[in-house]
Amino acid sequence: MLDHRLDTFLTVCQCMNYTQAAQRLHMTQPAVSQHIRWLEEQYGVPLFRYAHKRLELTPAGKLLMQAALTMQRDAQRLQSQLQALEHPRPLLRLGATLTIGEFVLADPLARYCKAHPQVQLQLQVANTRELLQRINRGELDFALV
Repeated sequence: MLDHRLDTFLTVCQCMNYTQAAQRLHMTQPAVSQHIRWLEEQYGVPLFRYAHKRLELTPAGKLLMQAALTMQRDAQRLQSQLQALEHPRPLLRLGATLTIGEFVLADPLARYCKAHPQVQLQLQVANTRELLQRINRGELDFALV
């Protein structure tokens, strides 16, 4: 579970706009600004700056974003593992590009599902960029591209 201020920070990183982040989070824009200011004071570095009227991450902000994304993925994985203790049917989340998903995976996945009926399998077909984003967000365990 991430600190709510890190969730706010990651949302600002996605939007690169305080107002849009506030709308997504159902918060006020001053509350978003306050969360970012608290993080900047906590770490003693600026996380964002304006360049040509556009919000951009500082090098410290980029580093924090990568660390926060890792923590977010770890928290999601931990939640899945804890839930698996109560519901012991593991979930395997696979991504594949269109060609692989349509022409290569059908037979191997059918054999895998038959050999491992205890495993719940989820397949998402998308382009490489989208698959990598889903891996970074912790929505996929792996992807075939």
